[in-house]
Amino acid sequence: MVVLLLVIQVLLGYLFIAVGIWLAIVGGIGPGVLLIAGGISMIILSWIFDMVKDMYDDRLGLPMKASRLMRLQRSAMKVVVRSDSFQPYPEGDREYPLLILDGEMYLRAKVFLNGLSQEKSTYTFQFPGQEPLVLECSPSYRKGVDLFEAGEYVFVRLAALPYKTSLYKNELTFTPI
Repeated sequence: MVVLLLVIQVLLGYLFIAVGIWLAIVGGIGPGVLLIAGGISMIILSWIFDMVKDMYDDRLGLPMKASRLMRLQRSAMKVVVRSDSFQPYPEGDREYPLLILDGEMYLRAKVFLNGLSQEKSTYTFQFPGQEPLVLECSPSYRKGVDLFEAGEYVFVRLAALPYKTSLYKNELTFTPI
């Protein structure tokens, strides 16, 4: 219900902007500017309400919604993965989003595809010179989870891996512990 109201509010905001532009062109500058300002205000208020709702859900301990994770992924810092002990997938300087959720760094599991196997929701990471690391994939993000799905992507908590990570500019370097 709340989502429907937010969508209606945003659509009305865009309608106000369109009608305001039309009025400004036809000759009513004053009412046109007023409608444009009202439309922009409605859109901004819907964004603020959406952020407050996310903070409220966090306080209640509810799982993070996939739509919010996708927004965070789009706005996340992009990093190039480097390591002397394993070959990130694919070779080259492919950038991956680095999510920071509840103070923990998460990276797409695809980076480790060269040493990764999956059986249903169990993922096994095989790194050179290390014992296999077996992690169970959670269907959604919860605080402290080692591995979780977000849409079609799987993210792994970097602290769960047998590597020390260092971030400098947009390079994330893995060194064995």
